[in-house]
Amino acid sequence: MQDNYFTSATVWMIVWLLIGAVLTVGASLLMARTLFPEFAGRCAARCRTPVRAFFVGLLAAVAAAAVVAFAGKLGKAGQPLVFIIGGAAVLLAIAGAAGQVVLMAQRTVQHGETASSWAASRRAATILVLSYVLPVAGWAVIMPLSLLTGLGCAILSLRAARTADAPQLSPVS
Repeated sequence: MQDNYFTSATVWMIVWLLIGAVLTVGASLLMARTLFPEFAGRCAARCRTPVRAFFVGLLAAVAAAAVVAFAGKLGKAGQPLVFIIGGAAVLLAIAGAAGQVVLMAQRTVQHGETASSWAASRRAATILVLSYVLPVAGWAVIMPLSLLTGLGCAILSLRAARTADAPQLSPVS
């Protein structure tokens, strides 16, 4: 007979995994925003119409899941495809969500700073990622909506030409 106690070690493991996940996603959003400022700007322009981006992201996620499921049935031969398709979907979702960070940074600018400042971007990424932590609402609603919309924004922005309506961002200062 095995006892299934919920010990303090288990609680601390969950807490530190959650803290690590929050820091990782926040850093990834800031990294995508910083390394690809023009792409993040195009994604921000696409995020202004989130319904279309959400449905494009949902369709892409379903297609990626179908390919991953098929490749998973191939055994070892399909593992590289699972890694590539799954990784590409996650990276695109985070790159697209960097557009949400750009929009939020524009809306949370404080006196004396610009929307492309490091402080505004960091503040926006923190707000977005901390909303993911909310029990139930954050895990089941906010994070999936945000990442699926980000995936759609990234896909719609991949081949988008630079236009006058897309904000041209300078690197984070």
